[in-house]
Amino acid sequence: MKRFLKYLICLVYKLKYLTRCKIYATSNIILGRCSFEGKNALGYRTYISNTSLGYGSYIGSDGEFSHCIIGRFCSIGSYVRVVSAMHPVDKNISTHPAFYSKDYYFSYNKTDFVEHLKTCNGYECEIGNDVWIGDQVLIKGGISIGDGAIIGMGSVVTHDVAPYTVIAGVPAKQIRKRFNEDMISQLLRFQWWNKSITWIIEHSNEFLRPIEFLEKYK
Repeated sequence: MKRFLKYLICLVYKLKYLTRCKIYATSNIILGRCSFEGKNALGYRTYISNTSLGYGSYIGSDGEFSHCIIGRFCSIGSYVRVVSAMHPVDKNISTHPAFYSKDYYFSYNKTDFVEHLKTCNGYECEIGNDVWIGDQVLIKGGISIGDGAIIGMGSVVTHDVAPYTVIAGVPAKQIRKRFNEDMISQLLRFQWWNKSITWIIEHSNEFLRPIEFLEKYK
């Protein structure tokens, strides 16, 4: 019965957003309060729950996102997961959730381990705009990923990612900045992703020349 209910909820979302999103039939489980701003896509077997996707953002196959907010024009590969579970390392005798999580299905404790509930502005993960995340990336819960950031495939993200920063590795570390600090500041002030879709379409050719683009709209 529970499985059938999940299927019905998933079907409702697919029918609701059918005309403006690409969501593969019978291939995704969508639970809780999810929202799609438009021109979104979800790959096969991707699971999302209580998550919002900004305009144009897509997620590949076999992803897992719960209580996340994803900005506009994000490119997220396959097998990308947000891992929200935290366990106490040196504050408890045991790392088992029965001893620190009152919501665990059997619990010996009436209080919660604070770090276990850690989120970013109320979300498990907050992903900015124009973010590119490669395949097979694991993201620790409570992480914030800035606008324009790039995360290399196979990375394990354990800390916040600054805007327009390229990171990769296990754990992920900064490789370089996409632009110099002055250009990054201009892009963050301009916020092209918040312009109307009509404006973006009309000026899309200018996106191929970053220096000229920023000089024009300085």
